[in-house]
Amino acid sequence: LAPVERRVLVQDLRVGSVREHSTRLTVPARAYLDIAGQVRAKALEPGERSEPVTFRVRVGSEPVFERSLRGAGRSGNVVPLAGTVALDTYSGVEVDLSLSIEFASGADAQVDAYWLRSAVVRLESTPRQHASSGRNLLLVLVDTLRADHVGFYGHDRDVTPNLDRLARESLAFERAISQSSWTMPATASLLTGLYPLEHGVTDGQALGLAFQTIAEVLQESGLTTFAISANPIVGSSEGFHQGFEEFVHRPLACAGDINELLLPILEKNRELRWFGYVHYIDPHDPYEAPTAESRSFHAEYSGPYAEHANFKKLWDAVNFGIGQAEFGDEDIQYLLSAYEEEIRYWDAEFGRLLEGMERLGLLDDTVVVVTSDHGEEFLEHGKLKHGMQLYEESLRVPLLIWAPGLVEPERRKQQIETRRVYDAVLDLMVGTHGSKARSSLLAESRPLAYAHTGHARIAGVKGRAELASVQTADWKYLALPEAERFELFHLKRDPQERVNLVERETSVLPRLQHALDRWLVTTRSSHGEKVAPDPKILEELRALGYVE
Repeated sequence: LAPVERRVLVQDLRVGSVREHSTRLTVPARAYLDIAGQVRAKALEPGERSEPVTFRVRVGSEPVFERSLRGAGRSGNVVPLAGTVALDTYSGVEVDLSLSIEFASGADAQVDAYWLRSAVVRLESTPRQHASSGRNLLLVLVDTLRADHVGFYGHDRDVTPNLDRLARESLAFERAISQSSWTMPATASLLTGLYPLEHGVTDGQALGLAFQTIAEVLQESGLTTFAISANPIVGSSEGFHQGFEEFVHRPLACAGDINELLLPILEKNRELRWFGYVHYIDPHDPYEAPTAESRSFHAEYSGPYAEHANFKKLWDAVNFGIGQAEFGDEDIQYLLSAYEEEIRYWDAEFGRLLEGMERLGLLDDTVVVVTSDHGEEFLEHGKLKHGMQLYEESLRVPLLIWAPGLVEPERRKQQIETRRVYDAVLDLMVGTHGSKARSSLLAESRPLAYAHTGHARIAGVKGRAELASVQTADWKYLALPEAERFELFHLKRDPQERVNLVERETSVLPRLQHALDRWLVTTRSSHGEKVAPDPKILEELRALGYVE
């Protein structure tokens, strides 16, 4: 078998959002420069193109890379740059490496241009594992799927029969808590095992190359790795490609189309041992299930919010006080039903995926993990969608591990953080990983779960704010210092989080306050230097409504 050619970071030059950068380094063997940049329109008419902007890389005085780009279209339009620069010629030599951007006359007024990423990477060969070497791993993330809308977790509408069937044969966790209420930080935590303030993906930053993903660890063991993502902000520009030999990004593709891409990849790799990551987006708004058989819950609805543009107006009015919108219980019930139709559509396609894997003879040899990045709000606490709050409807997600013969089916009631999937799957796939043993999610759970969200559209705060929470099986404490808002709920007696006990409960509150304050300090300091947001990612977040 041809070996796995895996990328190993030598030096992350951390050049985010700059026009010039220089450094001195000794070039290792089989090394190359991984670079990315962008030109962003700021003063162009529709259809107009800017004067050229030239990106250059030099080793000493010698140009080794040069590319000219022109901005185009309305303000905010982005023309990306991505590439690699071979450094074999300089192997073993200490060199001065410089990056620069040159604007033609007038271009500076028309566009912004930045280097976004530069890193020295070397290639290492690892023997590739044959299928007979052990189980495969399929990690399935269903974007925006809250646990209480899954039948296995007690939902009374039959929307997830295929997931429920798998859950009954799995190690399933009743209280899996995501580390954030929006996609980028939550997904980064799942794939790295780190908290948001540790990996730093909190405000529109890409996942740094220095953070090791599940894919990178398994690739080092010789597994073939591939991923398919339907989320616009889970792509290579955001750093989620790390460790994958094949990374397919199809923003907003429905589950059926994702499966059409995935099954041929599974078939061509059936003789190899592999890890696949699949990021479905179907339950995410707009709530428009693509098949007629999934659209049956709201046949009688004739209100305005069947049109996504009207839902966007409602969302802006309710969440941010922008404009006005009228709504009633019937409208909210319609949105909930449309959301569940998306879930039902995804579940049907998930069943077809499992059938396809069985036809290929792969299912019995594959560990299947299913979870979500966050939930969704439908005015339980006065807001719609997700990302701004940390109540249970945003944080509690499904989590199951299906591994017959390796993991006994069990319905585990203990609370668990979804970031610990990292340890669990690596323990299953390669045994003890890293330089020392880590306690496995499969063996025990920890009493505290933490979460964080921070961006420019947190409720009630002008500008950027940070909301954090810590919870035990019984209690949950939330802190939003910028708004002087602090909340404490008894989750067993008040699962809907309606009664704030922060003024009344004096015995538990100090312990949770201390735990959350300490967590914020220690995780933030471990991340080190804060990385500036990536302008391209900010544009994507703006399109999705996360930032203004």
